[in-house]
Amino acid sequence: MGWKFFVKLMKNLFASASAEGKPPEIPAELIASRENLGHRGEGIARWFLETHEKMTFVAANAIVRESAKSARVGGEIDLIMVAPGNKETIVFVEVRTRTERSLWWSPFSSVTRLKRLRVCRAARTWLRENNVPLSRPVRFDVVAIVWEEGKKPDIRHYPSAFGWTEPKIQTIK
Repeated sequence: MGWKFFVKLMKNLFASASAEGKPPEIPAELIASRENLGHRGEGIARWFLETHEKMTFVAANAIVRESAKSARVGGEIDLIMVAPGNKETIVFVEVRTRTERSLWWSPFSSVTRLKRLRVCRAARTWLRENNVPLSRPVRFDVVAIVWEEGKKPDIRHYPSAFGWTEPKIQTIK
């Protein structure tokens, strides 16, 4: 099951949900999917943000290069969404999915400082490549999902989980 399937599924899902006037349940197709856990988590996160937060989907798994002349991958952004409102904030979403709960290690805490730095770099590159004006508001969200076997996923959305002002990572030379 690929992203084309998700787009078709979401269009049908939203048409029926808006007719009923309530957010839909998680589609059984997403829960029963045999894709790897990360892709299923990204599909659930996208569904959640579109149905519950009323965000608009822009891109998934956006891979950016280090520079225009380089073939090296500079980073990857799980989801890019647009938040509703008069300023239409661009939201870069990092999705973390786990199969079990842990008192010591949550999906949210797995977004390390290094990962936040990589997401910020990739976001800067994506904005530049897509000619997005610097005046456009941007934020970084995290969606943490715990999906225990045989249960519905527990979805937590952390808006503005981190920002551009993250401290720079010191590298040893």
